[in-house]
Amino acid sequence: DWNRQSNAIFASARARQLYGLSPGPDTTPRDQWFAQVQLHPDDIAPRRAAVEAHVAGKTPLYEFEYRVLHPDGRYRWVRARGLCVRDRTGQPLRMAGSVSDIDARRRAEEERRTSEQALRVSEERFALAVAGSLFATRMRAQIDQQIEDTLVAEARMAADLIYDHSEDLEPALRRSTELMVSELDRFETLLNDLLEISRHDAGVAELSVESEDLRSVVESALDNVGHLANDAGVDLMTRIAPRMGFA
Repeated sequence: DWNRQSNAIFASARARQLYGLSPGPDTTPRDQWFAQVQLHPDDIAPRRAAVEAHVAGKTPLYEFEYRVLHPDGRYRWVRARGLCVRDRTGQPLRMAGSVSDIDARRRAEEERRTSEQALRVSEERFALAVAGSLFATRMRAQIDQQIEDTLVAEARMAADLIYDHSEDLEPALRRSTELMVSELDRFETLLNDLLEISRHDAGVAELSVESEDLRSVVESALDNVGHLANDAGVDLMTRIAPRMGFA
């Protein structure tokens, strides 16, 4: 609650906790309040603009989601809602509102966006690999192992560098790094297969018959899409025969 006449902020014990503050007085001068509450730099200007717009009567309700720094060094998401109370002439007297914890929801949304982005990257890589296969077929014998090494080595070097420092990243970025490395492994395998096909089409390689356990193929596919199913709340159920020895 912001009393514009006294320019003081009233905050309950729960509100102080959500803002990362230790227990203290219910009422605090507004300047002192914002000296204690540390907002994320990217949220300061938009939050101020949302408040000013509502006080000026440009919006029917003040509502904004932003990040607040807590003593443990992490930013946590909160949602503030407020309504400007005015006198008979329409002049603002105070801003009454509430604050709620939305950190879990916002982090889940970020995780879902990361997964969706990883899926889009995988699709783009697949399209690129298919286009590369067509090009490789036309070029035939001009394609050799050096092209494969050049394409994969640079991407692998960058991915490994990021992955080696993933412990220093936020959870969402760490998860994105893990997905990137996993997708790069799939891309490398697919590229090897496509280059092998192009070499066969060019007459410089021969195909041979090999036995393949389809259970491994199914298990690999489930590993690749399992996290997407979990994010969507979908339970994947499989029925695979037990492994048997081959003569």
